[in-house]
Amino acid sequence: MDKREKFLTLRKEKKSFTQFLQVKSLIKIFQKYNKNHKPRALETGCGCGFFTELISRYCSSLYAADLYDYFPSRLEKNKKIKYFKNVDAQNLPFKNNFFDVIYSMDVIEHITNDQSFINEGLRVLKKGGNFIIGTPNRNRLANYLLKIIGKERKYPLFFGYDPNYGKAIHQQEYVPEDIIKLLKKSGFSWKMEKLYHISFGLLGYFEIKCPYFLRNFCQFWLFVIRKK
Repeated sequence: MDKREKFLTLRKEKKSFTQFLQVKSLIKIFQKYNKNHKPRALETGCGCGFFTELISRYCSSLYAADLYDYFPSRLEKNKKIKYFKNVDAQNLPFKNNFFDVIYSMDVIEHITNDQSFINEGLRVLKKGGNFIIGTPNRNRLANYLLKIIGKERKYPLFFGYDPNYGKAIHQQEYVPEDIIKLLKKSGFSWKMEKLYHISFGLLGYFEIKCPYFLRNFCQFWLFVIRKK
C-alpha cells in the first residue's frame, strides 16, 4: 500500500487499524489473484464507499451495491464505479456467473438469512472467481474475556444506533467452521483459497497485526473462497 492509500485510510477517513489491515489485505488479494487482468467486481454492502474508492483502482469495473443510499456523489462520477442502491444482498439483481470477484466487508453478520447471502454471492460469481468475505470473529479477545467473567454475548446483539443505517445489530457472528457449513449447504462447488486473521486486541484501545499463534482470538476473519 502506498503512502497516499495509507493517508486516506488512517487520516482522512479516520479508520481503525483493523480497517487499515482489511484494506491492505483486500488489495493484496486483488493483486495476487488478478495478475493478468483487472476484474469485473461486485461489492455488496458498500456503505459510504470506503473500500469502493480504494479497490476500484484494481478493477476494470466495480459494481457497488447497498440496501441504504449513503454513497458519495463524488464516487458516482468515477467511470469505473456503477452504483446500485436498495439492493438486498440476499437477493441480488444480477445474472448468473457475471462477476470475476465479489467482496463483502462487515455485512454477513447483519444478514437475517446468511445462507441466502452465501448462495447469491456464489450464483452471480463466475467459475474460477473469488468470493471474499470479511467478518468479525465471534471468538475475538473481547468476547473471550466477557465469557470468562460470565457475560458471554448473546445474538442478535444490539450495538447502538447509527444516524445513516438505523439500528446496528449483529444477527450472529462467525468462526471459520460456521462459514464452511454455509458453503457446504450452498449447492455450489468451492474451495477455501485463503483464510486471513487480520488484527488482534481490543478494538479502539489496543490493536496489532495478529500473530499466527493467536489467530483463534483475532479481531476479524477474511475468507477467500474460489468457485469451482
